[in-house]
Amino acid sequence: MRLPVKATVSRWSRRAFLAVAGGALACGGDGSGPADSPRGGLADLVRISQGSDVLTLDPYFKNESPTLGVLINIFDPLTDVSPDLKIIPALAEAWEPVGSTAWEFRLRPGVRFHNGSTFDAEDVRYTILRARDWPPSRQKAEVATIGEVRIVDPLTVRFETTQPDAILPTKLISIYMLDKETCEAAVARHGEAWLSANAVGTGPYRLVEWRKDEHVLLEAFEGYWGPAPEVKRLRYLAISNDATRIANFLAGGVDLLSHVPVQDVARVEATPGFKVLRQPSLRLIYLGLDVGRDRSPGLPGSPPNPLKDPRVRRAIYAAIDEDLIVEKIMNGFAVPAGQLFPEGVVGYEPAIGREPFDLEKARRLMREAGHERGFDVRLDAPNDRYVNDEEIAQAVAQMLAKIGIRVRVNAQPKARFFPDEEAGEFSFFLIGWTNPNGDGYGTFDHLLHTLDPATNLGGANTSTHYTNAELDRLAEAASAEFDAGRREALLRQAVRIAMADLPHIPLHYQMDVYAVSDRIRWSPRRDTQLRGIDIGWAR
Repeated sequence: MRLPVKATVSRWSRRAFLAVAGGALACGGDGSGPADSPRGGLADLVRISQGSDVLTLDPYFKNESPTLGVLINIFDPLTDVSPDLKIIPALAEAWEPVGSTAWEFRLRPGVRFHNGSTFDAEDVRYTILRARDWPPSRQKAEVATIGEVRIVDPLTVRFETTQPDAILPTKLISIYMLDKETCEAAVARHGEAWLSANAVGTGPYRLVEWRKDEHVLLEAFEGYWGPAPEVKRLRYLAISNDATRIANFLAGGVDLLSHVPVQDVARVEATPGFKVLRQPSLRLIYLGLDVGRDRSPGLPGSPPNPLKDPRVRRAIYAAIDEDLIVEKIMNGFAVPAGQLFPEGVVGYEPAIGREPFDLEKARRLMREAGHERGFDVRLDAPNDRYVNDEEIAQAVAQMLAKIGIRVRVNAQPKARFFPDEEAGEFSFFLIGWTNPNGDGYGTFDHLLHTLDPATNLGGANTSTHYTNAELDRLAEAASAEFDAGRREALLRQAVRIAMADLPHIPLHYQMDVYAVSDRIRWSPRRDTQLRGIDIGWAR
């Protein structure tokens, strides 16, 4: 399902919201003019470029990092994650298990939404049920075990789960709290599409306007429950072309740039007034393969589907010289990957390393699989989402040609790529994945679990069509295990199965590379979110 999005939401949302909420402040803006209006120049504004626009303002419609990285400024979850991946309180002050199938959360008092409404347990119940039950929700898996949401009192909520869920507080990091009264009234009048173009939260910043494919403008919320942001306005610029992004940055038009093109790092470092920050990333870049369907859309000769044969998948793995990709395409700003998440994430299996590049092995496996003459396949990839994503896809195509696999690269903007991937239109695709809370459960619940539309388990498995009952069992057992050591052992077993079956071929972990103007002070987070609350002015 694809919802319409307003190109400029400020004036429309004010009219709609006033009609819906009886005069409360519009979620999409306050009716003021464009971002360069007299409301302020550069003195209180930080300009940020992530390399792409947000896809929606509805936190449950798309599970996409740049989108959620903007929305975390507007909304708050019950629990949050610190820059070093520790779980911390947010709208919940405290939580504790009640037996093995319930969790009780005590909510922070005195919290208000941007329109003045009070945050309480009714809002929590509404949000959880929408995340769980709304058919297009991309966050179903995070709350799938919640059976009942019981309101103990206005500031206490009990989640009764259908099975033990030891990591529910960690999962709730992804669930951004909505204002029940506002959303119900707006949806009743305008439909669910209203939430894609408007946002009212409790976060440190409120939405001023979203001009699609141009920018998102936020301003500090004076009634925020936490420390007041030092930076009063944020503008997230929707610039996808790397050359344009770098030119704007070096010309002083951007203050904080993520995903710095690796070929431009030296130039930025050599330019007075700017600095480059880097750190190892949690993000994996990998190849997904359709291992389940006989007839597959990107395989013109199917059926049969050669990617269903594990020997073909191992041949592809062995034929990719990832060290060369890291050296020549990533300029050294990546680390070859041997599994689906890096060291430091719960569940990482230290016994598994990257298999070596070996063309002879790859050719032998192709012969054994009966494909010594190779086959034709389309490799789908975004061209504006990950560092050098299209160039990586082209390099993979050239490498696979050496074992007879004739690859046609189809690179396209992420706005087209992701809907097609979610619809299962791919056979062979380049994509990224991260576990921003530092726990590997997301890889299993989303990427590897057998697809279950009712719960959205396997919700990111729509093009891969992978299924393994033992892996499903281990992943579900790990989520129910309260002992940290036993839980990590279960996840490691699941990692070994995933790397033996190889429905995803790991390429590398990106290095997070940022460029920062001397106007501001800021340190990167492991989860890569660019939060305004973390930014200050240079002294």
